[in-house]
Amino acid sequence: MEHLKHDSRGQPTAVDTAIHKRQESRLNGRLRLTFSGMDAEEIVMDSAVVTDVCRDGIGASSERVLKLGMDLALFIECPDFEDDLCVPDARVVWVSGNHFVISIQSMRMEDQDRLHRTFLSACRKT
Repeated sequence: MEHLKHDSRGQPTAVDTAIHKRQESRLNGRLRLTFSGMDAEEIVMDSAVVTDVCRDGIGASSERVLKLGMDLALFIECPDFEDDLCVPDARVVWVSGNHFVISIQSMRMEDQDRLHRTFLSACRKT
């Protein structure tokens, strides 16, 4: 179910109340990601900055405004690794202007651990 709220600047904020509220605090740091998906009949591909990570989600911001419910594939830059981390099954579950939260629909445990290690490392460098 989608409700519409407004932030402190009066901007509309879409919230998916069907998702579970986060149980753990998020980590704060900066990483880059590339995302791709479909918006109606148009292929969307752009980059974003990861602003926080929790066990099953990623907060990010981008110049492109995403829509609630969009299914995305993500490629997260991991500076300490040769290749980017691929998250093939993610969904936009919260949007406020250019900021959004992506729920990870499925991810291997080892990739989840790698994402958190990468994010912790990025936090220490910022």
